[in-house]
Amino acid sequence: MSGTGGRRAAPRASRRRRPSPLILLGAGMVGVSVLALALQATPATEPADGDRAPQTVALSTLDLACPAGPGAVRVARLGEPTDAEGEVSLRVGDAEEPTPLELAAGASASESSDSAVAVRGSGQAAVGLVAAREVTSSDVAAVECLSPSGEQWFVGAGAGGLRTSELTLSNPDPRPAVADLEVFSADGPVSSALVRGVSVEGRGSTRLDLSEVVPERGEIAFRVVPRQGRLVPSVRDTLDAGKAQQRDWLPATAAPAEVLQLPAMPGRADSSVLVLVNPGTDAGRARVTITGAESEAVPVGLSEIAVPAGAVVTVDLTKRIADLVKAGESTVTVRGTVPLAGSLRAEVDGDLVHLAAVAPIAGATGRGASGQVVPDAERRLLVLSATERSAPVTVHFVGGEAWEGRLRPEQSTRVPVPKGATALWVETSAEHVGAIRAAGGKGTAWLPLRALPSERLVADVQPAR
Repeated sequence: MSGTGGRRAAPRASRRRRPSPLILLGAGMVGVSVLALALQATPATEPADGDRAPQTVALSTLDLACPAGPGAVRVARLGEPTDAEGEVSLRVGDAEEPTPLELAAGASASESSDSAVAVRGSGQAAVGLVAAREVTSSDVAAVECLSPSGEQWFVGAGAGGLRTSELTLSNPDPRPAVADLEVFSADGPVSSALVRGVSVEGRGSTRLDLSEVVPERGEIAFRVVPRQGRLVPSVRDTLDAGKAQQRDWLPATAAPAEVLQLPAMPGRADSSVLVLVNPGTDAGRARVTITGAESEAVPVGLSEIAVPAGAVVTVDLTKRIADLVKAGESTVTVRGTVPLAGSLRAEVDGDLVHLAAVAPIAGATGRGASGQVVPDAERRLLVLSATERSAPVTVHFVGGEAWEGRLRPEQSTRVPVPKGATALWVETSAEHVGAIRAAGGKGTAWLPLRALPSERLVADVQPAR
């Protein structure tokens, strides 16, 4: 800097005034201070702490947790065979060490066990890995094996009266984990100390009878929020129907959104009950439409549904949608004025079956965009629908010939599953939703399509400055 704050005097012809030593010393100190501040300042091109974007890396490990129950666990590696290395391992029950599973890409294998099963894919085997527990006796049932995530929603559980539900939290890691439950009922949010700080030991599980921790006679919805570690939740639902009990797994539903889609609605059901929750602080409204093979239709006599803030509502759709879904390839769509989460409970020939809202899956060509295990049953059907634009689609089957067609918005596409197929993956450039419905004997099973990512996000964690 060249001055100390006053105006410079004009030079005189007779002589030149020298600055005093004090002035020079002060100017030097100011210059040093400015330089030090400049060196400490954050460069304009560097993002501020907390704003760093996560990094995208190749998916190298994937864990799936399959709940305990009757039947067997089927594991599949979806996609075309490659020369890349990778391996799949299973940890059954309380086993200390996992067991390697010989499983090539584009193939499936089954593990018969009533115990909980932890599935891990590493290397290239992590890409396209899916699993589900299926019952292949006369009572058809299935539940997908989920991977740990930040949170999971379940809508339409029972916590008293004729319906009760049991929540199991599984911890795939050796370290303890802790979770909170946020519960909603018809009267609003439910407060209970028993659903806060639920602990799960390493590689263990914790079971909660919801009728004991949050007793409610009506439908409830809840969100599982891990506070420490990673957890995989699963819910078993029981309906006391007098002489016999009906049981089915309640699938996890998509996070609250203004548009919900529930594909593969059974064509014939003794009852169909839609359950919605509004977890926000603003009241909202919802409108239901049925997407069939040709177009979208509004059920007769079904006006807008009021969904109060923080509350659960139920709507009996049985008679209103019977004619619209009888073709067996329909998708139930719910559009709300506020974000909602939802599921649909149906009874088919005396069997309990749950459908959940599914999140749209981004398209991918050259590899599988989505996929799922196919339960073993007499009749299997895949129902697909594009969400925004039309596009060609190829459905690849493990153990069967591929199917080609085209997806269109506001239309549901029926894809028959060939006999002998054990899993499938979908290749299309269109964003889409889909689910598999399997029926036979005395039961009906429903499994949603899930995205098959090849990459994952890693947080950019750096020391604080």
